[in-house]
Amino acid sequence: MIKESPKILVLRSRLIGNDDRNYQKMRQTIWLYLYLVLQLNPRTGRLVTKVSTISQDMGIKEETIRSWLGHLRRKGYVWVKRQGDYLMISVTGLKPIPESPQARVLRPDEVVNGEQQRLAQRIAKEFEDEGNLGYYEDLCERYPEHLINRAFSEVQRVPQSKIKKSRGALFTYLLKKYADKKKEQKENPLH
Repeated sequence: MIKESPKILVLRSRLIGNDDRNYQKMRQTIWLYLYLVLQLNPRTGRLVTKVSTISQDMGIKEETIRSWLGHLRRKGYVWVKRQGDYLMISVTGLKPIPESPQARVLRPDEVVNGEQQRLAQRIAKEFEDEGNLGYYEDLCERYPEHLINRAFSEVQRVPQSKIKKSRGALFTYLLKKYADKKKEQKENPLH
């Protein structure tokens, strides 16, 4: 017997049923719901993104995305937490994939290994941004440690007077820049 992924199980429970209650509650937001389920990190059960990114990916206006996200949140289909310019989104009912059969299923804000947790805590503390610890945990999980350390050490060398928004924003910018550069180098090794 083929084991279904947690994403398929959630979609099946929400979209296929004896009645059309979920469909009536979701209406057009079903498209955003599907997008979110497909984009979630299966290990953490969450997605950290911007409304503008979802808008670009789906080809739908940002206002519509905000409205749909609010609707899904009010109806209990998603959990949303603002992390600066980013949103941390979890789909309710979709549990992270545990490391082993004995591992308990953790809440989305608990799923980070110890080393990543310590690194995220160090970054949040250095940037005096403990309120966004979950965001740094997600970055530490998504990006290789050497890129995180590179961006972190570079941000630490920049004087506070030269920082336009915040150290966290500069860190995020540099981290994504380095990751994009590394991806580009892999795709075009001759350049």
